[in-house]
Amino acid sequence: MILRGHQNGNTLGKEKEIDDALHEEANAREDAPVAVMIKITVFGATGRTGRSIISLALTQGMEVTAYARRAADLDPWTGRIRVVQGTLDDAEGIAKAIEGADAVVAAFGPRKGGPQVFCAHATQLIISVMKAQKVRRLVCITGALIGEQYPTRGLFYRVMRRLLVRKAPHLMLDRDGQETIVMNSGLDWTVFKPPRLVNGAERPGTQVGPDLVIGPAARTTVGSLATAILGELLGSQFIRKTVFIRS
Repeated sequence: MILRGHQNGNTLGKEKEIDDALHEEANAREDAPVAVMIKITVFGATGRTGRSIISLALTQGMEVTAYARRAADLDPWTGRIRVVQGTLDDAEGIAKAIEGADAVVAAFGPRKGGPQVFCAHATQLIISVMKAQKVRRLVCITGALIGEQYPTRGLFYRVMRRLLVRKAPHLMLDRDGQETIVMNSGLDWTVFKPPRLVNGAERPGTQVGPDLVIGPAARTTVGSLATAILGELLGSQFIRKTVFIRS
């Protein structure tokens, strides 16, 4: 506080009180938790996991861009999120969606009645755009059956994988390729590998980690997966790691 001219003791006393109050206010601001603002782009936004990620991200104060073939499918969030309409082979639409993002979440995968082989190509396109726009953080969801190199995957899942490789080699090759593309991208990536995914809110005691053993009863809820992904975006515990999850 700057003092000018002659001031009596009462004035000085009042100014000291003001100074003390200002210092207390400044200290309170320093001690208060800092709100984390992060801008994320979600691909696969209309699926159940994508929707759960959007809902949770909004509660965390994040800014969300959702990429979807049909913008109308995201009407429940009109005015609360930015929506970009396009397909996963549309480089221009993908670039528009990623513009300004701090992180990208790839939550897409084959759906019943939809195209089955597209994940590897779409992921490569997204990564190329991210590099061009200098966006480094990527979270990708694959699955517990994807990839060969996981010794913690239990016997049940190892057998299931062998059966699927024989029954749907094109599908498994696509998903394996997607995971490999992410791991070789040079970005700050994390791959989430849920086992059986069931509807439901976050469950207490959910476990996440690269060395998590996945047995026949392993499963996780959509809410638990979304919570883990948002936690990883904010905490960056598993940079350049593939992680299993079970609730």
